[in-house]
Amino acid sequence: MNPTDYSQPIHPIFFFYQPENDFHYYKVNCKEIKYEDILYFLNKLFKNNLNNREHEIQSHENEHIFFYYQQYDNRFYQVICELVSPIAITNYLNENIYGIKLKQNMEQEQLSFIIEQKQNLEFHLTQYLSNYLLN
Repeated sequence: MNPTDYSQPIHPIFFFYQPENDFHYYKVNCKEIKYEDILYFLNKLFKNNLNNREHEIQSHENEHIFFYYQQYDNRFYQVICELVSPIAITNYLNENIYGIKLKQNMEQEQLSFIIEQKQNLEFHLTQYLSNYLLN
């Protein structure tokens, strides 16, 4: 069946998102995982567990990665969520709405996830994505 045959609207795989109960914005990238890659990762995970090594996807403190299964078209996605700097948003709005460039130092800003934030983001984003087909 062709994805356009579904009644669900199509959603881009790159977008910004703000979940309920969270004042942060996130840059989201949904990368489709092919079935061959799933098998490869599962085998690699299994072998690592046999060798008593912990296997964890490498990410930065300002990034949360999880996996999502799209029911409508039976596709798997790696969802990469990156915290967006509030200073970057302020700079963007000032420059694009008022035409002024403020020099705020983003290097001082420490962005990192806490576990509740990850759980809230993953829950709401999964609910949100379930209403769309990713394209």
